Amino acid sequence: MKKYTNKILQIFIPILVLGALFTACEQDDDITSGDPVIHYVRVTDPAAADSLLVGASLGSVLAIVGENLG
Repeated sequence: MKKYTNKILQIFIPILVLGALFTACEQDDDITSGDPVIHYVRVTDPAAADSLLVGASLGSVLAIVGENLG
């Protein structure tokens, strides 16, 4: 029985190591290319969402609209 257990471990451990290596090497496909660009900043309040901002006070909730902001 010990002989079979040793042979099973010799096969099973390398399979586990290779499986861990291949699952750890995945790349993220959602990487965007280019520089981040801000088009405009607006208030998140739906009643005033059509007006753009020049300045805001601390604690204001704003929406930054642009490209490659990830």
